[in-house]
Amino acid sequence: MSKVPASWFIRSRLKTRQIVLLVYLDEHRSVLRAADAAGMTQPAASKLLRELEETFDVPLFERQARGVVPTWYGEILIRHARSVLSEISRAQEEIAALKAGLTGQAAIGTVMNPGTNLVPMAVAQLKQKHPQMWAILSPVSTRGRWLTA
Repeated sequence: MSKVPASWFIRSRLKTRQIVLLVYLDEHRSVLRAADAAGMTQPAASKLLRELEETFDVPLFERQARGVVPTWYGEILIRHARSVLSEISRAQEEIAALKAGLTGQAAIGTVMNPGTNLVPMAVAQLKQKHPQMWAILSPVSTRGRWLTA
């Protein structure tokens, strides 16, 4: 039986709430305030943090009398957590734009003569209304077969 890579094990155990909590812990430096910002109880936040530390087998925060301070390991994970959340936000924006018809792709096949006048005007109108839309133009022979460029 083949050994499962460690990265798979970590990815399968990570939760989005843990990633969000890491960022709030860095911002607030307090488990109670981070839990409040993340919309969870302090015991739930402590449990998520403990699970994260067990998953990576390192201490992510140093507990102090007045809160928590990230360790070097924590700093690394926080940096990547911010990146993950940023990418998820970017994906959400792309999906919303695609759903709204503001971005996407249009493939246009045309025969040469009509295509020289009508297609450029149509593409210009498309780009004016939807600047994020891509237009892919492909010339077609009069027999209906695609020509290679």
